[in-house]
Amino acid sequence: LTPAKSAERRRRLRERLTQLDDSSPLALLPSTQQPPKSPQRSVMESEDCRNAAKLIQESGRRLELAGHWWRKGLANLAPLNEMEAMTRQYCQSVEFKVERQQKEIKELESLCGFLERKLVTGSGES
Repeated sequence: LTPAKSAERRRRLRERLTQLDDSSPLALLPSTQQPPKSPQRSVMESEDCRNAAKLIQESGRRLELAGHWWRKGLANLAPLNEMEAMTRQYCQSVEFKVERQQKEIKELESLCGFLERKLVTGSGES
């Protein structure tokens, strides 16, 4: 990449990050009133939440996502009251990473196509 293309790419990435911070597609939904739960059901649900938090944190570490929930040294699970925020950050980070990789794949496909055309036209001149 030329310096101009690199600068443009960095600018576009900064814009995307700003958009993700400013306009989250996953807005907080107001909690609805639910009937009281039995203590046994609450324990099971909180255990399910802990298991989900553990899975999300492990996945975030494997994907090397940025953010304090994904740090290697962090052994503690996210508090249950932060599950929604952690899940939202996880989803946004994964979506951004996938989108970036899709763009990189397209750029590599373009480069391969260019090199193949160059090779075909170069071999035809010999």
